Order: sequence, then structure tokens, then C-alpha cells
Amino acid sequence: MGHVVVHVPVPTPALWALVEPLLAPSIARADGDTVESVGEAVLQGHAHLWMIADKAALVTRLIVTKDGPALEYWHLGGTDARSWFGEMVETIESEARRIGCVKAVAACRLGWKRLAKDYRPVAVMIEKRL
Repeated sequence: MGHVVVHVPVPTPALWALVEPLLAPSIARADGDTVESVGEAVLQGHAHLWMIADKAALVTRLIVTKDGPALEYWHLGGTDARSWFGEMVETIESEARRIGCVKAVAACRLGWKRLAKDYRPVAVMIEKRL
């Protein structure tokens, strides 16, 4: 513990350029997202950037669900996730509760479940290459 999690509500293009390499692997795995489209969403304020110095970056969005407003973990990247993941999620979830979100959701690789211990699977996406 002891990491400072920073929410950057209005990042500059220069700051986005610094975190882009951390997020690029996640974005590359996402169907339909590009570094440019995610960067544009962040820079225009449609998505939120969270970071821990040069160790981690996370992009979240606010979405509407049948249960009410929710925080969506959109793209996450960084090094040594075991050292910061819990602290980062705790900070972000506290802010999400404060603004009225009723839940947090993420579409992620199965490996993230080991770190997101308080989360439960609610769906599985399957794919077949044609």
C-alpha cells in the first residue's frame, strides 16, 4: 500500500501520451477500440483517467444499467498490478459511490478475476474466428 491514486478529470494530450503505452495492450485486445478512440474519449471528458505515477493507468466510464448508474472499468494497464490494484480499485469505488453509482462493472480477461476478489462473473463472452 501507500500508492497515490490520482484522478485526472481533464488530462492534456501530453499526459495522455505518457499513459498511452501502459494502456495500449488493453486497448489492442478490445474489439472496436483504438488508442485514438479511447484517447479522444478521455481528452473530451467522456471517460476518466486514473493513474499511479508511471506504474498504472485506468480509464473508466459512467454507464446506465437497469439497476441504475454504474462505473465501468474500461481499460487498465500497468506493471506489478498486485502491488497497486486493490488500492486503486478502492479509491475509484469510493468516488463512484460518492457520485451515486450503484455498482461497478468490467469486461476483462479472466486473469483479472484473481485480483478482483469482490467481483463475481455475470456473463461470459465467447468468440470464434471465421
